[in-house]
Amino acid sequence: MLKPFLFSAVALILSSCATSPSLRYAGALNQPNELWASATPPEVRAAARRFSDHERLPNGLIYGDSVRNLDLTGKTPATLEVQMRARQCREIQTVLRDPRTNEPALCQAKPVPQVIYDCPDGGTVRLKPAGDPCGKYRPQPHGVKAVRFSPKQTADSFASEAFKVDKDDYPIPKVPAHLNPALDTNIWADDAHADLAPLNE
Repeated sequence: MLKPFLFSAVALILSSCATSPSLRYAGALNQPNELWASATPPEVRAAARRFSDHERLPNGLIYGDSVRNLDLTGKTPATLEVQMRARQCREIQTVLRDPRTNEPALCQAKPVPQVIYDCPDGGTVRLKPAGDPCGKYRPQPHGVKAVRFSPKQTADSFASEAFKVDKDDYPIPKVPAHLNPALDTNIWADDAHADLAPLNE
């Protein structure tokens, strides 16, 4: 009688592991309703599929490859600058903007500094070295990896971003509105953002 009990226990453990964010995302393209909201634009899902398929672009690069195998966690902006330049990405010094108006989004009457890396394969890295004190999910210094719909689009427009990329290089929704409402937005926020080194390091 012990063996069936052990088997059930192991099955339960494996089942709980299968709900971890990265494993859920890994299967999400085959079962998109597990991750994406039903109202997610089809072009977003198509872009995520292109990324997962390692699509080769007309310029010879792999779509979004610059943000693969790139860990932002605990890095300083200076370290990431070296890494992104090595990946042929262009640096844009700017501020956080309101996605509806494209005007600077002020926090406590001040703009929020942002560094964006625009990569020729459509990859994008956005850093907020001082954080976003008024942000809902990440007030501390943080960065995100993302991929644009097309490499021809500029990375300093949020509208050009198709999806974010988690630490395990899976495409995930860029905003909670694209996330299956049955899923936890706090888990999404943790996977979509990486904490950078504090400014004094």
